[in-house]
Amino acid sequence: MNKITKIIFLSIGLVLSFFVFQRVPWINAGGPLVIVILFLSFLSVSLMAAKIRQFMSLSLNIENFLKSIFEQLERQRIKEALDLCDRTDHPIPRILKAGIMKYDRPKDEIKEAMEDSFLFEIPILEDKLPALSALIQITPLVGLLGSFIGFINIFGIIHAKKLAAMPVALLDFSSGIWQALICPTAGFIVIIPALFVFNYLTNRVKVFINEAEKASTELLTFLIERRTAS
Repeated sequence: MNKITKIIFLSIGLVLSFFVFQRVPWINAGGPLVIVILFLSFLSVSLMAAKIRQFMSLSLNIENFLKSIFEQLERQRIKEALDLCDRTDHPIPRILKAGIMKYDRPKDEIKEAMEDSFLFEIPILEDKLPALSALIQITPLVGLLGSFIGFINIFGIIHAKKLAAMPVALLDFSSGIWQALICPTAGFIVIIPALFVFNYLTNRVKVFINEAEKASTELLTFLIERRTAS
């Protein structure tokens, strides 16, 4: 996503947030900070959707793939094994390809090649997760800030009524109560499902790391044992 596309995307999110704020009465009663919470929720949903779509596309039976690779290597078909990795759009085959390309090198060189590829693939999988984590932390704080502002408005009205020697009615600070309740509520409505999705995504990354380490170790062991046997 280039810079112009990002600006357009963020602008759409801001416009939608303002539109919802204007159209839904109980959200409007939460005050201007609800617009910020709506915008943060828009960003969170967008990031979660992008990551879920990314992980859904990474479908691969690692055991069957390794079996196919080992069969090609056993028959001295190095090019075919590399082609199989190229045809499979998945991070693990790309990591294994780095090791296969060094199949006739010392063990440390094979291992280092796969580790370098591993270090390149991991940030791609973790992309957007730090931003999602930041949004999850910021959103409830914005809601809490809205709550504090609501209470400040309430006590400001009480103080002004007292100075004017006027009676205080519940209706006088109902807007402050609404803001104090709606802002944190909106914040938690956003982050509770986001936390579930974030934990799912981080777990998927951990699963990938374990699978990649296991596959790399099996390939390295196979290449060394094959070299020793020959």
